[in-house]
Amino acid sequence: MHRFSVTLDYSQRQMILEPNSALNDPYEDDMSAARLAAEGPDFKTIMVENVNDGTAASEAGIKTGDITEAVDDKSVEVLSLEQIKQMFKRDGARYLLRIRRGQSLIFLTIRIHRQI
Repeated sequence: MHRFSVTLDYSQRQMILEPNSALNDPYEDDMSAARLAAEGPDFKTIMVENVNDGTAASEAGIKTGDITEAVDDKSVEVLSLEQIKQMFKRDGARYLLRIRRGQSLIFLTIRIHRQI
């Protein structure tokens, strides 16, 4: 939405989107291709909901159901889901992940890269 100026016209029950100077800015998305979700009462449990084959996440060995406990020694207690997603938008970056898989604690390295 930052690419548009938004006007809400309540009397006409419409929303007007006008392109602004950010319209042509590049759009970067989470390049890990793992769908992550914040769960629990404090949203500090970062669960992997899905991993697509042939992606950075699958190449790193991340599996559906894994719980991310830390990224580069930064606990999810201090990192929000949004901060992790922002980190995963950096093409070429590498991160050490501490993952809880069932009763096991494992360490995986993910190399972020564009899919196309």
